[in-house]
Amino acid sequence: MDYLVEEVLNQQPDALQDFLLQTSILQRMNAPLCNAVTGQTDSEARLEQLARANLFIAALDDQRQWYRYHRLFAEVLRNRLQRTQPAAIPTLHRRAADWCERHGWTAEAIAHFLNAADHTQAARLIDQNARALLKQGQATTLLEWLNKLPAALAAAPQLCVARAWARLLVGPLDALAAALQLAESAVAAADELTDADQRALTAEVHALRVIATVEQGDTSAAVVQLAQQALRNLPADSPYLQSALATALALAHRANGNVQAAVATFSQAQIIADQHNDLFSHLLINYELAELQIEQGQLRQAEARHRQAIQLAAERLGPGARHIALTGAAQIGLGKVLYEWNELAAARQHLAQGYAIADQPGGIGFPRSAAVALAHLHQALGDEDAATAWMTRAEEMARGAPRPQVATEIALHKVRLLLKQGQIDGATAWLRAHGLDMTQVPDYSGEAHYLTLLRVHLAQHERTALLAARAVMTVLLQRAQTQQRHGRMIELYTLQALLWQALGQTEEALRPLEYALAAAEPAGYLRIFVDEGQALFELLQLALARKIKPGYVSRLLAAGKVEQERLAAQQSAQPLVEPLTARELEILTLLANGLSNRALAEILVITIGTVKRHVMNIYGKLGVNSRTQAIAKARQLRLID
Repeated sequence: MDYLVEEVLNQQPDALQDFLLQTSILQRMNAPLCNAVTGQTDSEARLEQLARANLFIAALDDQRQWYRYHRLFAEVLRNRLQRTQPAAIPTLHRRAADWCERHGWTAEAIAHFLNAADHTQAARLIDQNARALLKQGQATTLLEWLNKLPAALAAAPQLCVARAWARLLVGPLDALAAALQLAESAVAAADELTDADQRALTAEVHALRVIATVEQGDTSAAVVQLAQQALRNLPADSPYLQSALATALALAHRANGNVQAAVATFSQAQIIADQHNDLFSHLLINYELAELQIEQGQLRQAEARHRQAIQLAAERLGPGARHIALTGAAQIGLGKVLYEWNELAAARQHLAQGYAIADQPGGIGFPRSAAVALAHLHQALGDEDAATAWMTRAEEMARGAPRPQVATEIALHKVRLLLKQGQIDGATAWLRAHGLDMTQVPDYSGEAHYLTLLRVHLAQHERTALLAARAVMTVLLQRAQTQQRHGRMIELYTLQALLWQALGQTEEALRPLEYALAAAEPAGYLRIFVDEGQALFELLQLALARKIKPGYVSRLLAAGKVEQERLAAQQSAQPLVEPLTARELEILTLLANGLSNRALAEILVITIGTVKRHVMNIYGKLGVNSRTQAIAKARQLRLID
């Protein structure tokens, strides 16, 4: 800092020093904005002069219209401004706020009004834009702004409701409960509201309570009835709330296993979103509908839905799509479908891109979902270190999730990963801590838990538990068939076959296996079988000998053989002295797809300098000096395809 002050800043002409100090309050700047802040008219020439001189300024676009100062240099400038012109700082921020508001840069305008201590104007803009900010995934930012307002302003009923919305999205649960209570009290006591506004806000708070109840896992019949009633009582001019409440109702239906009702309600919510040009709600609901299609065994329909969503986001948002977290959802969903089809290279590309896009404010649970999928994918590729790293990342993200069920869902995936890695002791330890009575039929929400326990018992050859599971599996199959959940039926039939095999009744095992194969072949399922491992391969070989679905079974066995060969090659390859991190593996995959450093920075939402640092780390660990060498070495080591 001393160097920057003495050797750089102090060496500039006074007029240029003033320009640097006054514009240091800006996170990004162009000539018109700088003119507004400084009150001058020569900012374009000033910026060009700074750029030519390489004076710690970087262009943010190819047209060289937008710039930013180097972080350390900007800090030096702001420190000098605070020491030499403290009284001018609020005025500079207010000028910047006015310009940003006029030009539609709402987030920047709010930040500048807050820095100018003009809390009234900040509260006005927050109130006007809270709904848009929430739809853009800026719930955390909204909370930060609300916390900077004086208590009297933040207690306005509309802002209290906005706080409750933000808390619903980011948690924690105790803070959500307090925010809902505050919103309810503020709306009830607001004398300044018209009767119509008070009724609308009261209905919104009631709807928020219902949504929060569903999000916290209560999907009882009484809550479903409350959600349906709240949906009927909402004002016609509240499409965002209608869509959100319909989504919550659909999630409740799904949690209860009512797949058809969930599909119908999600479709209703999507129609509402589309009627009001709400792309963000559309993308969220679209992902949920695709997940339901997967549960119904409709992989090809889910693939088409995700590809259409990717295309829609590209058409509506252009290059800016990669800066909106929810546009990563369709990439992640598509990657999961491709993984099931065993198209591992394409799956990894979409999952890595989806994770990079979703891992920013507004990503909700999608980065976590991508991390889990990437863990299973890297395990399929034979890279246990990367698989473990991605699962650990998912566990870290689960700790901050507003829904308590999330940690359990991640734990179930971790147990499956441990089983794939042959770590029976780790899976058994989880079983001891979370065991269930294997004779009790779980409700829909407990099915995944039960089936994970069954896999552990299969790995342990625990005969008593397996005998107890026979009747339960029959009931689960009947329920899944009634609810038309054909994707789950495939999994249940497969596990039922493994159950009979483990009990020594091989002929009995072939019947459910044949049912599973018949249901799975039209949609092209593959990993659902391959991921069950060697025991299922033995059954498949027997099925081939009996000429049960010979063409399809041959494909499954071939995929299993390829995977075993890949694992053997991975184990025999020269290991790295220091393994690549999950982020470095992600960047390496994108490098292999021919993306430039600038494109990588945009996709991953990091600076070009950070990309270059990761790339140099990759070169060092691989012992290479160029991108071409890195890709070749990575393929030799089976790190990428």
